[in-house]
Amino acid sequence: MKIIDITKEMLSAEVYPGDTAPVLTRSAVAENGGYNVSDLNCCVHNGTHIDAPLHVFSNGVSASGIDAAKCFGECSVITVNGKITAGTVEKIRASGISRVILKAAFITRESAVLLSELKLDLIGVEAQSVGDLCVHKTILSAGTVILEGLDLRHVADGKYFLSALPLKINGADGTPVRAVLVDPRDL
Repeated sequence: MKIIDITKEMLSAEVYPGDTAPVLTRSAVAENGGYNVSDLNCCVHNGTHIDAPLHVFSNGVSASGIDAAKCFGECSVITVNGKITAGTVEKIRASGISRVILKAAFITRESAVLLSELKLDLIGVEAQSVGDLCVHKTILSAGTVILEGLDLRHVADGKYFLSALPLKINGADGTPVRAVLVDPRDL
């Protein structure tokens, strides 16, 4: 089975302006006590991550409450090359798949409304942010999980099996993930 890792390496990934850059600090070393132990200080939105509804809604679900089933299963990767149009949305609808990863896509407020009408389980993008506050609220209000910061350089359009499970962090407004794709022909 061939696994395609679509996760950005967290310590070297682009950091969204204003977010805390991740830092890994060695707090114990094997030479001094038998074990290496590291502390990670980061924003939960660094690298490849999921936005929980709590990210934009004060009473929203935190990372621990995200339905893991929405982040695991059949998905479709679609190259958009710019603004999402009604034609793009129709292509997604016709695929019948509830998890969509958009390559080179720019989600406007208008396209967020069109996408939210599909009631998708998950929308994934390469950018560190799916869009502005309005875009986030529109997509998350539809019950759709937002997966951001993907590395899709080596992924062709098509159907895959996605695993991008959220960490179970109570009270967190987002969570880093290890996102991978598997070609269903390899299962």
